[in-house]
Amino acid sequence: MGAIESMHPTMKTTIARQWSITKPSDNQLHNFYEHQQEQPLTFPVETRLDGSPPVGFQLDDNRVLLGQGEETYRAACDALRCWEMYPKSWIELIPPKAPLQVGTVVLVLARAYGIWWKNVCRIIELFDDNSPSPQVAGSRAVRAYGFTYATLAAHVECGIERFLITQDSEGQVWYQIRAFSRPQHRLLKLAKPLARRVQSRFVRDSKTCLVAAVQQRNAKRLSQGANQAISPSTAVPLPSP
Repeated sequence: MGAIESMHPTMKTTIARQWSITKPSDNQLHNFYEHQQEQPLTFPVETRLDGSPPVGFQLDDNRVLLGQGEETYRAACDALRCWEMYPKSWIELIPPKAPLQVGTVVLVLARAYGIWWKNVCRIIELFDDNSPSPQVAGSRAVRAYGFTYATLAAHVECGIERFLITQDSEGQVWYQIRAFSRPQHRLLKLAKPLARRVQSRFVRDSKTCLVAAVQQRNAKRLSQGANQAISPSTAVPLPSP
């Protein structure tokens, strides 16, 4: 019996609804999203990303330096809060500004290899100044902001992923993406090399997006500061002729 034929009918229906050649309509996406609200997680929430991945799962741990100092940290946190780490060129988020709170369901619509895929996750963990900082690159961050989400049945992967802004003891600000994952269905294991390419592309583009978002915020802040410095109320008056 083939991989598709051996699947439970519900599972086959889930896969079929996850992808399409044409972009789903807004109404289709809304209905699909609403149907996912009460769906169970496919990854055990007690598994923590600070340790080793479970047997059969792939570990991906990537980070990029964003800069240094309080203003950079705040800019990075704001960009993450606005989901600007998602590359808009080939990914759409539903809802676009999903609140960062435990229980929030997020639908990620991605286009790769000419196919539109719908992937759904639920936020299961938050990090802020009031929560213990996780281990990053072998040492504990001084402060951290971000979240972890886990997959639902309507996802090509089974796993857990963390998006985190951290500041170390030297004041450096980092963006980290750490995940445990494996193909959700036996059929999709056949396409694992393609899935890994898409994952690598997302990590690369996500880091680029976050770096750009922080730079834009810092540039805007400096520009506003310069404008205030030369405003009429603060400018030094010229001597009378």
